[in-house]
Amino acid sequence: MVKISVIMPVFNGAKTIVSSLNSLQLQTYDDFEVIIVNDGSTDNTLDVVHSTLKYSKFEWKIINVPHRGPGAARNIGIKKARGNLIYFLDSDDKIKPNALEAMSSKFKEHNIDIVVCGFTISTSNGKIIKQFHPKSAAILDGYSALVKYLKGELKIVMGSIMIKRSLIKNKNIYFPPTYHGEDILFVSNTLYNSNKVYVLRDILFEYISNIQSLSSYKNTSLRTYTEYIKTLKSISTSINNREITNIVLQEKIPKATLSSSIQVLKKKDINLVVNFFKYPHVIGSLRLIKFKPSNFEEWILSRIILSLYKIMNNKKHIGN
Repeated sequence: MVKISVIMPVFNGAKTIVSSLNSLQLQTYDDFEVIIVNDGSTDNTLDVVHSTLKYSKFEWKIINVPHRGPGAARNIGIKKARGNLIYFLDSDDKIKPNALEAMSSKFKEHNIDIVVCGFTISTSNGKIIKQFHPKSAAILDGYSALVKYLKGELKIVMGSIMIKRSLIKNKNIYFPPTYHGEDILFVSNTLYNSNKVYVLRDILFEYISNIQSLSSYKNTSLRTYTEYIKTLKSISTSINNREITNIVLQEKIPKATLSSSIQVLKKKDINLVVNFFKYPHVIGSLRLIKFKPSNFEEWILSRIILSLYKIMNNKKHIGN
């Protein structure tokens, strides 16, 4: 049995998947398999995969499924995985050569359920936009890690987390069948059900900001926003903890609403703006953003947007 199962969902990834696969071929660790879940691609993704991995040293296989989104594709990969550890890598992202070795080593050393690492967000041409990594390594209990994650104090994306397969299997944790925000529910449930989380300071993952990627939910349609908010609310339903519910409703959803509001306004489409601010709870969520020294910028932006809404409402662009 291999130690790590790397699950890679892909949809029309012919132009990006080569760099992702090459980053796996450069790994200093070789005890892993790669499960590529082809999510109904209509381009030549399969041809690219076969040519790129023709002489690879690790085990790999392709599973073809109808197009249902990244969450459903990852669920298929989980069911087919043989490794003791699960790692997710999207088809347009990359990992450092020592990533699998560095992350997997912590499980045996500290009896860990989950390992998270630092990561960068880069453009497709390699320009680093942001980087996230803790000031120091730490071992957290699962609940504390979840609280930090939901509050934005512990940054986690799918490529910066490795999980024991037994945790996922025993707790029956899977991705919801949505296109937007499926990762936050999955990560929240794994953290909540874990005993120990090792936080690595090292930056081992590179998230490529690509609006066309399978996992991207950065467009600003009302459907995208509503689906994402629905997924956030389902966290409190699945975990059923008062503190977690308050964090989701009082902090996470207002911040997500603010971010979506800014993206909507950047579109400069009056119809999109009107329809977005008509949606129930948008204005109420923005009003929940309270003034704190730590979130001064968010509070200012929320007040500017609320003022714009008031002006538009007075001019009858938006009904009562």
